Amino acid sequence: MGQIPLIKLLPPKNLYIYLVGLYMFKRYQNPKVLYLFYKHIIKGERVLLIDDNITISGLFK
Repeated sequence: MGQIPLIKLLPPKNLYIYLVGLYMFKRYQNPKVLYLFYKHIIKGERVLLIDDNITISGLFK
């Protein structure tokens, strides 16, 4: 995934999304949130998100 610049991680919402993604990855082995965080917030790409898991889709609203 590469290194995450600290300036992108400082806003509270970004930090919250990253920590929830890290928790979900460690707990459920689900890397979706971390992948979407990296693609959308760090790289600035637009990502179409359609997921049946309300936790994942609710983080990026």
